[in-house]
Amino acid sequence: MDFKCYNVESGLLENTVLDFKEDKYGFLWLVTQNGIGRYANGEFEQHFYIEGSENCIYDGFNYLYLDEDSLINSISAFGVAKFNYQEGIFEQVKKAPEDSKFRYSNSTPVFYYINGEYWY
Repeated sequence: MDFKCYNVESGLLENTVLDFKEDKYGFLWLVTQNGIGRYANGEFEQHFYIEGSENCIYDGFNYLYLDEDSLINSISAFGVAKFNYQEGIFEQVKKAPEDSKFRYSNSTPVFYYINGEYWY
């Protein structure tokens, strides 16, 4: 079995991967402290927080969640962003409440996905 090592030089946002998932299209999604990378066709596509934009992941550490259609979602203490496969971007779909206790802690955000809606 052959293994290949990927790092910043090969396109990863950071050398330490904190979470990963494979979606229904076979894309491998990797979370680092600096953002999320999607690996496809031998290359990394990078996604990170952009202040003032709604077409990106939320700030803070992100976790990956596969919804009922096995599509990728990014979850952070600040909100949920869903990947739009047609546009190739994340779209912020649910902002966490301003008084969320997760915003200023190292806790994993707790949310529920019920009938197509996200709840913190």
